[in-house]
Amino acid sequence: MANCAKGSYCDLSNPSHLAGRTVGTCRTPTPAQEVPCPQNNPGPSAKCKDVHGVYSVVLDAAGSSSACREFPSSVECTVTQTDCSLAFTCNPNPGFDGATLDSSDRATFSAAGPSGVSGTCQAQFSPDASPKSFQWECTFSGQGGSAVCKGNGFAR
Repeated sequence: MANCAKGSYCDLSNPSHLAGRTVGTCRTPTPAQEVPCPQNNPGPSAKCKDVHGVYSVVLDAAGSSSACREFPSSVECTVTQTDCSLAFTCNPNPGFDGATLDSSDRATFSAAGPSGVSGTCQAQFSPDASPKSFQWECTFSGQGGSAVCKGNGFAR
């Protein structure tokens, strides 16, 4: 049974024995003895805010090109985060790909868009909002035209 104060440890390097028990000396650890606890799910680094979560993602049909009508009407995306790297797992999958988050909470990624044309997307996250949210915009060009699809994501 340890009787040392919180933040102290029991030094048993030179114990004494009292009533059949081993007794050590309570000591404060030195910086060299302090070992940070491992994290099971390392969060974002200091340069990236925490944006992970489950988001309901919708298309802003009025602000998007007509070619974006192929975007599913109701999408649930799980955003996982390791440091500044984001991964989107969506159902149904709107074609969002992995992203890199910058210090201004903006992520840039690629996506498969209308008729399978690939495009470039940006998402502006609002990690301090309640609930967390993001606005996204994807630009697709090819097959003789271009399309801009816009929408929002709100944490559930």
